[in-house]
Parts: sequence; C-alpha cells; structure tokens
Amino acid sequence: MESVFLSTYKIRIKNRRLDGHAMMGLFNGKDDILPLINSFLLDIYTNPVQVGNEEEKNTFLNLTLKEPPTLLESERIIYGYFDAGISGQEINVKHRYTKKQVFNGDRDNHGLYRHIFFYIKLPFKSDSGYLILQRRSRFGIKSAFTHLLKKWIRQKGYQDTFININSVLSGSLFDRMLQNGNLKKINFIVNYIPNDVTDYYANNENPNLVGGSMTTTIQAKHGLPSGWVNFARKQYWREDRKTLVEFEGEEKEYEEIQFEIESNGRTKTFYANKKDRTVPDLDVTADVLKNVDTGEPLISSLLQKCEEIVKDTFEIKPDVQPY
Repeated sequence: MESVFLSTYKIRIKNRRLDGHAMMGLFNGKDDILPLINSFLLDIYTNPVQVGNEEEKNTFLNLTLKEPPTLLESERIIYGYFDAGISGQEINVKHRYTKKQVFNGDRDNHGLYRHIFFYIKLPFKSDSGYLILQRRSRFGIKSAFTHLLKKWIRQKGYQDTFININSVLSGSLFDRMLQNGNLKKINFIVNYIPNDVTDYYANNENPNLVGGSMTTTIQAKHGLPSGWVNFARKQYWREDRKTLVEFEGEEKEYEEIQFEIESNGRTKTFYANKKDRTVPDLDVTADVLKNVDTGEPLISSLLQKCEEIVKDTFEIKPDVQPY
C-alpha cells in the first residue's frame, strides 16, 4: 500500500505600497485573498493548464482539479484534489502478469494522471497562510502551483502584489525523528578556508580568512551518542543566533549547522539556520484512515490531519531552552 506524505508550506504576501507582509484578509489594504485563490482554483478546474517539467526535458506537467474545490468560508479553508499528469512521453500500459499490451498512449494527447490532495487555510487577520500538499512520486506540483498563481494574480490587475510560498517543517518532525531514529552526522560549516595546511595548524586551527567553504563533520555509523543528540535538539530550536555554538565559555559562529537523521529507513537533513532547505514532507501513513477497497486515504481523515499539522507547525513552539 502506498505511503501517504504531506508537504507543508507558508504563504506570505507583500504589497509594494505597504510595509511588511500583508494580512490575508486585506492583502492590498482592502481585498481578501481567500475568494481570489478560490477563483483561481475554479479557473484551473474549468481550463486545465500545462507547464514545462523542470526535471525532464520535453515533458510537461498538466494541472487541473478532479472536481471544483470545496470552500469553507467561515473557517477560511479551501480543499480538494488536483488532477496532475505528465505528458510528452509514450505510455505503454501492459498487464503485469501476461505482459500483454493493454494501451499505447500518444505522447502529445495522453498523460499519466494522479489525484493530489490539497489544503489551504488563510486566516483573515494573519500575515501567513498555510498550504499543505500531498506528495506523490514524480508529481511535485508546488512549483507549478506557485508559478500559475502568481501569473493569474498579475493578470487580474494586482501588479503590486507578490505572493511567496516557501516550505516550512512540521514542528514535531525534527523531534520525532531525533527521538525515534539515529542522529548519524552533524556538519559545522564556515565560509572560509586556510591559505594552506601549515597555516591552519600553525594558527591553532584558526585559519586566516580566505574565501571558500570548510566543513567539520561529527559522525558515527550507528548514531551519535546522547550528548550530541541533546546538543542537536537544543541548537536546532534556539531562538536567536542559531549557528552560534557555546562551549566552556567560548563561542564560535558558523554559517550553517546540518543534522542528518535516519529514521524508519529514511534519511533527512535538517538545517539550524536555513530551515526551509529541508524537504518538508511528513509521513502520515499510520495517522490517516483509508478506504478499504481502494487503499486511498479518506478525505475526512486528511482534513483532520491537516488541522493537526497547522497547529503543530505554526501555532505550537517546542519548550526548549537555548543551548
């Protein structure tokens, strides 16, 4: 049975005429973004779109909706299923046992489609909206969705409005993987290198500043000991100067600190400073109910999980003291 992954993103809006990020309900000082995004989704449902696939040349991502989106106006939520398909390749469908050809698809007119669940929440007085997308192999639609939404907003006359959609991690993902898996590696990265090896050691391992990048790695095949695990959690969640390491009264600032964690056969790298560089997918296979006949997750269960993720990701902060 296919695993269920959900990826989390934050929606922010900037207006050229306003300072800071705009509220979802008054993104340009007067208009609400909720009905606009709902109209955008209805437009895609009525008029399917095609965009170039960045990962493979001469292939295209075709995007529409399985059915019109569901708008919960009082809760400011929109949800539904995208219909996403890859075209530009020949499709040769065979029976898996007899190997007999069942269908031969045309590269220009046929595509392999899958349903992808989406959930959007746009609190009226908040300067952040939330987007959750189901992630299925070869069907990453976040980039296409962002590009199409920006283009559509401009076509509607909002030339001073700029929408950014960036990945954000579930607040519990790092802690859960750290608790249930193995911390395999920590990388301490600085943006300078020594002139040469002799200079490095002659200067007590404090190199003269020369442009470049140098990484110090702490790793163990079967996982780092508990002291490093404790360091990783506190360093990852510290409120300020996230790459400042303090030890016995001395301080050292790094450009980035990376934590590589293995859990349930999956390895993920987390970043202390640029957290949005971590792939934001969350395995919810064990948390959602599924249709007994199709194996597909129930939409009611997906909605409940998305609400939990929104609270976990955007509303709850871990109780961790700075290291």
